[in-house]
Amino acid sequence: CVQSIQDLFSDVSQISALVVDKAGRPITQVSRPCAFCLKLAQNPAGLAACQDSWRQIAQQASSGRKFFTCHAGLQYVCAPVSDQNEPGGYFLAGQFYWQAPEAREQAERLRRTASQADLDTDGLQQAAAAIPVLAPGQHQQVETWPQSAARAIESILRERTGLIQRLQQIANL
Repeated sequence: CVQSIQDLFSDVSQISALVVDKAGRPITQVSRPCAFCLKLAQNPAGLAACQDSWRQIAQQASSGRKFFTCHAGLQYVCAPVSDQNEPGGYFLAGQFYWQAPEAREQAERLRRTASQADLDTDGLQQAAAAIPVLAPGQHQQVETWPQSAARAIESILRERTGLIQRLQQIANL
């Protein structure tokens, strides 16, 4: 169910999403990954860098932060997901830019990212050209939608917990 909610979120918002646990380990598959991130994830060093970014986001989100930038300079919005009032993980919406990056800074970041991930700089630059830049009118929506998706996931978790408790009561009879 969590993957379905995440996929629906990505289809509606047209941005990528992922649910990670408290330690930043993926619970779901990335929905709508951008070409740039797909290229990184196909390489072990690139995937490791992404996973490290998710760990850092989860760690910093535990103190209440909501906005993040990954190792490759892409932006994310994060919303906590609780299970039985306990922090269970985070809903990450990302792989976009709030505004177009400055060309020289972007070129340097791409060169550095390609070098660290042992990838072709030209291929990574081509993929980076398709990274979504959010229109100003989208900013407020993208800031609030992850929280709504997290609440939907929490609702399903509550229903699941209630069902398990009822089944346990029946089994105890």
